[in-house]
Amino acid sequence: MITDTVDCKKIDDSTSLKSKSNVELSDKKIDINILLGIIAIMVAIVIAIIPWIRKKFFIRPELTFELLPDGGLNSNEGLSWKNDLSIGYIEGENAIHVWGLKWKYKLIIRNNSDVTAFYPKIYKQSSGIWFNKMDSLNNLKPIKTSDDDIILKCEYQKYTESIPSERPKLDKYPVEFQDLKILLEYKNSAKSKFYTLFEFDNYTNNNKFLRFKKKGFE
Repeated sequence: MITDTVDCKKIDDSTSLKSKSNVELSDKKIDINILLGIIAIMVAIVIAIIPWIRKKFFIRPELTFELLPDGGLNSNEGLSWKNDLSIGYIEGENAIHVWGLKWKYKLIIRNNSDVTAFYPKIYKQSSGIWFNKMDSLNNLKPIKTSDDDIILKCEYQKYTESIPSERPKLDKYPVEFQDLKILLEYKNSAKSKFYTLFEFDNYTNNNKFLRFKKKGFE
């Protein structure tokens, strides 16, 4: 009788352990299912927001500048105060004159993409060369395609002094324009900002597409 009782207890203990083990396995299966469900939801969310992220941060317009000559003027502004008046007269050939040099240009802003650019804004370099006169840019007018080119008329003027035989020539571009830099800010339809940096090194139109605003422009 004692032996039977012990055997019954062993059987009960074994059954109890198996039951606990089954419960633990069942709980683990539930935990794994919950985890897989959470992962599936997260993957679905990521897949859903990828187009939004791409539209907001990666799909951008590509605006470019092109600077084209549009005439100019080389004028005699009269005699310079540097002339020696102590002798009572000024020799014509040796008289120092003031020459006014004026360059006129068309600054063309063009959209080279299929993405519309909104709220365009021009920044000039804080300590760099700049135009004496420039048409204002309407930042409320979107720039859609290359058919919507924006043309801004610009002028640059400077004065020099010399005798007539050393009168300066009106070249295609002034020497100072090798340091000309222009920054253009614009937005896509998701209101994310993008930039184009225009540099006129060696008198050629160079455009760089930037994601963030470059320092030194105002």
